[in-house]
Amino acid sequence: YVQWLRGLLARQGGAELLDAGVSRYQMLGVTRKSQKSSVDEPRHSRLVCGPDAVISGQLRVADPQAFAQLLSNGVGRHRAFGFGLLLLRSASS
Repeated sequence: YVQWLRGLLARQGGAELLDAGVSRYQMLGVTRKSQKSSVDEPRHSRLVCGPDAVISGQLRVADPQAFAQLLSNGVGRHRAFGFGLLLLRSASS
């Protein structure tokens, strides 16, 4: 996951990963509803399991505008479902 994040930041620009490691990992279940294919068809729920990895570390912002765009979009392919969140704090904290 750290290599994936490092590559993502390199491709999208804005920040460089200085130091990082996986601080928590678990499989997480998320309920997803099906799409309606017709007006009369009810939506069904199903449980989808996937990884939830928390990566802790330090990064350096190289391009503030590109980094702001990255933050507004989120990271990863499941960001539309509430994943891909970045929590930030100042290095001096």
